[in-house]
Amino acid sequence: MKISTPTTLLAAALAVSAFSLAGCDVDAESGALPEVSVEGGEMPELDVEGPDLETGTTTIEVPTVGLDIPEEGDTMAGESEAAQEVEEETGM
Repeated sequence: MKISTPTTLLAAALAVSAFSLAGCDVDAESGALPEVSVEGGEMPELDVEGPDLETGTTTIEVPTVGLDIPEEGDTMAGESEAAQEVEEETGM
């Protein structure tokens, strides 16, 4: 079985970490956040200039698309006779 180098390094790092943490004795005291007083202040003055934009309109003409829907029983353009026969036999 071949073990890759990154896997070996990861296993070694975990073993060293576990060993070093097991040898520590930590005594912790309960703590508290410091008291802080906040007084009103002033917002800084900012002078911001946005970019100059040129706007305008452009008119384009969009073509109207027509759609011819065939009536029931009409042959659609490109429909073969074989397809019509299958439709008649299956009732579709």
